[in-house]
Parts: sequence; structure tokens; C-alpha cells
Amino acid sequence: MESMEISKMGPIRCFFHFCGYSISRWPFCFGLISLVVVIIFSTGMVWLEIKDRIRDGYTPENSPSRLENEAMRRFWNSYGDPMKAQLMIRSKIAEQNMDQNLTKIFTYSDICSPYCEFNFGLELFVDAFTQTIDSLKEENENLNQNLSFPISTIHSLDIHLDLFFFGVKLREENNENKYNIEQKITNMERIEMVLIRFQSARSSPERSRQLIIWELGVFDFLQNKFKSDIIDAQIIGVEILESEMTRDHQDNVKYFALGLLAIAVFVGINVFGTSAVLGNFDFGKTFIAVATVLCPMLAIGSTFGILSIFGIRINSFLLILPYLILGIGVDDGFLLMLRWFQLAKHIVEPRKRLKFVIKEMGPSITVTTLTNVISFGVGAFTPTPEIRLFCFGTAIALTFDYILQLTLFCPIMLFSAKFENSSLNKKQPKVDLIISENKMSAVIKKRKYSPFKANNNDKINGWIYKKLNKIIKLYIYLLNTR
Repeated sequence: MESMEISKMGPIRCFFHFCGYSISRWPFCFGLISLVVVIIFSTGMVWLEIKDRIRDGYTPENSPSRLENEAMRRFWNSYGDPMKAQLMIRSKIAEQNMDQNLTKIFTYSDICSPYCEFNFGLELFVDAFTQTIDSLKEENENLNQNLSFPISTIHSLDIHLDLFFFGVKLREENNENKYNIEQKITNMERIEMVLIRFQSARSSPERSRQLIIWELGVFDFLQNKFKSDIIDAQIIGVEILESEMTRDHQDNVKYFALGLLAIAVFVGINVFGTSAVLGNFDFGKTFIAVATVLCPMLAIGSTFGILSIFGIRINSFLLILPYLILGIGVDDGFLLMLRWFQLAKHIVEPRKRLKFVIKEMGPSITVTTLTNVISFGVGAFTPTPEIRLFCFGTAIALTFDYILQLTLFCPIMLFSAKFENSSLNKKQPKVDLIISENKMSAVIKKRKYSPFKANNNDKINGWIYKKLNKIIKLYIYLLNTR
């Protein structure tokens, strides 16, 4: 008889009938294998690397600028784009920013090739400025040098100081007495900021690693160790920006924890509320509520783990993944559990009920998941690297979540049936949802049994019944409103 019914089913229904039969017959095996696999994949998170490619990650690979950049790399035989960092030095004492002060000098001469002379003009100006001051103090004849802004002439070379000095205020020619010796040898009264540019070629992977260490090391030194009451020094570069973005994203973990808590509360209210309304409230629903949140979380951990195992970094877009997968995964869990609750009074045998639930709801969650996976799968072929990585990771996470809904969530639902009271399932619930082709309607029925308290004459229990009655009627009305 059953074989005749199966022969009348379509191929999709036959497939999910087989899935329901297999999962309901060996639930422990499916659940255990799923847990072992996701735990193995999740261990890859120990190699997790959160990093954005600000330099070229948001530029399409077929864009003209990227093609020109590749041609430049081949011409210079370079491993990557040059390292560029800018050190901005500002005075904290506005009225004395032309005075001499000694401070610690650090160089990058070991790794600066071929741009070691990038700040040569600034070095010439500082040397000439110091020599001129020394000659004036010793009352020697002044050197034949022009230290004016914006173009100085030093050793017959024209130095463009506007590349290094910003916020320059020129001194007044008719009031020489108010200026100190440093201000008299040039036409500048004040300099608000000095800009020093550091640049180096990434000639090899090892040189690239050294440049990253140097840039982050200078940033750490200026932020945590450099103390001065005279100047304020700040450095900016691509590696510093990427490092700070990563640190900011790590600080946002607390918001994910808050979102997870909100989802857990929402799931708990819906699971316990729905089971109570449908007349099959018991302790086993706790396992269903936990599994509803657990499956998406395991899918997220498995995705991050498997990406890390294959050496794929996690960018800032992928950090949105937990919120996205939680919403989609919880939705699939709601579809399965609602049908499970509805059939509790019709199919008392848990294995038969699970087989029927998977056969009925399997195509629904498959269509929604397949739609999402195809959408993000298409996005995984976009030419923009950061968007491609996000779409690829999301498609993997959705696939994991879909598999876990069938192989882990369904066995947990079957396990929760051990706590059901079969005598209660035979009684009519307060709300019986009837699904037709045109609309969803609800038949509100009074009965003697209440899931909240055995004594149905209790005033509190009666108040709860009336409120639930109104809420269900309003909900069904909104569903049927077009």
C-alpha cells in the first residue's frame, strides 16, 4: 500500500520521503555524524585571519586601473604595490614651532629601496637650516643659501618645500625685531605640520612582510611609547588602516552577542508559545528551542573554519554572516517545528510524524535555501574580490545550515518527542490551523485542557486564553489581507 502511494509521488516528494524515512530510522547516527563533521570544520577557526584588502580588494579585477597596476608590477618586477606611509608631525606649542628641539631619530634605510631618497629635499633643508644657525651663532659669514618658502635653493638645487610643509605662515618683512634667530634665516614664521613620506617597493614576500612589521611597529611606537609635550606625531598607511578596521570589527563581537541573545529570546517565546497554543507544551520543547539557534551557529562556525583551513581570510563583509545565517536558519527551523507541532495530535508515533514533516516541509526549505545559494553563488563570480569572498562564504554557510536542519534539527525534534504526553495530544487544542489552497484560516476551539494549568476555571488561565484568542484571530486576519 505504501509503495503504491510512493509511486504516485513526484521525484522531489520521493526524495524527501526517503530522507524522512532514513532520518527517522537512524536519528542518532545522522545527529552524531553531523556534530562530528561540524566540530572538525569549526576547529579550523584557530587559524582564522580577519583582514581586509583596502588597497585593491574593492577594485574589480577587470578594471583599467587594475590592469595598469599589473603592468607596472611586471615592469618593475615587483611582488606587490609599493608601501606608502605618511608621518604627520604637528607642534603642540603654536608660538614656538620654529624653535629647535632634540628628539629620537629612527630610519628605515634597510628596507626603503628604491625610494630611500624620497625625503631628500627635506633632509637638505634641515641640514642647511642647522648649518646656517650654527654659522650665525659663531658669527661666521652666512652660507650662500636661500631657505625661502615655497622653493629653497640649496647647493644650487631647487627644493620644493610645499611637498613637506603645510599651514605655513610667512613672516612680515617690516618687523624683524620680534623674530628669533630661526625665523630670521627664512621667510617662514610658522609651520603647522611637517609631512614625511615613507615608501618602499615590495620586491619579495619577505620584504612585504618586513614592511608590514615596520609600518605597524612605527604606529605602535607613536601610539603607545612616544611621549612629547612639544610635537604630536601621527602616521597613516594602508596596513595601519587594515589593522584598525580589524580591531574595530573585533570590538563589535559584543553586538553579535546581544543579537544572539535577542534571537534566543524570540525563539523561546515562539516555541513555547506555539506549543502551548497547539496543546502539546512539554519540557522537550526546550531542546527544540536550543536546536533552532544551535544549527545556524554551527553552520557559521563550520564556514569560518573551513575557509580558514584552506587559507582564505575573513573580511569585514563576512562578519555580517552570523546575523544573516541566524535569520535564515531560524526561519527554516520555524517551518519544520510548526508542522511538527500541528501534527502532534494527528500522528502520535514520532517516527511517522517526522517522516511526514520532512516529506511536506522539505521542498519548502529546499526552494528557499536553493534560491539564496544560487543568488550568492552568482555573486561569488563577481570581479570585485571582497564581494566575491562574501558571497562565496555566505553560499557555503547556507548550504551547511540546510544540511544541519535535516540531519541535526530533525533528530533533535524526534528526541524531544520522548517528553510528550500522548494523552494530551489526543485532545483538541485551542487553535487548529487549517491550510487550504487559497488561504490560511484558524478555528478557535474551547476545550477542557489548558497547557498552562489543569484547572480551567482559574481566572489567570481564562485571561491568557482570551488574549491568545484575540492574537491568533488578528494574526490570521493579517495573513488573509491583500
